[in-house]
Amino acid sequence: NGGDLIYNYFLTLEDINKDTINVPYPTGEISITLPKEIDTSKPLRVKGKGFENEGGDFYINLNFKHTRL
Repeated sequence: NGGDLIYNYFLTLEDINKDTINVPYPTGEISITLPKEIDTSKPLRVKGKGFENEGGDFYINLNFKHTRL
């Protein structure tokens, strides 16, 4: 999206108890600190981690992984 990178991350129940998650990135994984209260309506933003030549940001959309019981 322009100079921005966007990634959809699907949280598991185990992820909710973690302070950080690792997400794929073009040069390898990066560690993202999770906020204490997760709001899936707003993406997490990592400034300056979009396309380098376009000065974009990296956005991580958080979604909950649904499983059948």
